[in-house]
Amino acid sequence: SEVEQAESLGELSRRVLEAPELLLGWKSVENDLPGGGSDFEGPVFAIGWSVPVFDRRRADRLEAESALAAAAAGQEWIARRARGELAAALAAYRELRQSALAAQIELGGLDGLARAAEASFEAGESTVTDLLDTLRALLDARLAVLDLYAAALEAHRQLEVAAGRSLTSGDAS
Repeated sequence: SEVEQAESLGELSRRVLEAPELLLGWKSVENDLPGGGSDFEGPVFAIGWSVPVFDRRRADRLEAESALAAAAAGQEWIARRARGELAAALAAYRELRQSALAAQIELGGLDGLARAAEASFEAGESTVTDLLDTLRALLDARLAVLDLYAAALEAHRQLEVAAGRSLTSGDAS
């Protein structure tokens, strides 16, 4: 809209001739001169039209041109910034999504570790503290994967904001 406004002001500043000015009024003239004369009272019509002799409105044209250039540069800067934010959001989402999927696969391999720690405790080869430490470490790993999923979902929301529309998982991968 700023570019359109600047273009409109540029077109307006290129006009050389202005529209004529029409005046309408009522006038009373009393004649106080010696020798008499008649008084006048009645409607008065007038037209005023400025005719340019030299390069008129040059400053307006220069101002309109610079305003148009500034608005166009601002529009280009905003577009480039939006494209950069979209690319960054997409890269962040892809990286977090891949990390979350890889962590989930790795976490699946840790299920046997809980069974092994339990079997070791039942066989008397480890203490309760060892079993609880192992289970706590597994729980921490699962929570870390959930945090990674949460970060990937937040990145997906940021990607949707940057794209300006709702995305399905197939759109961004």
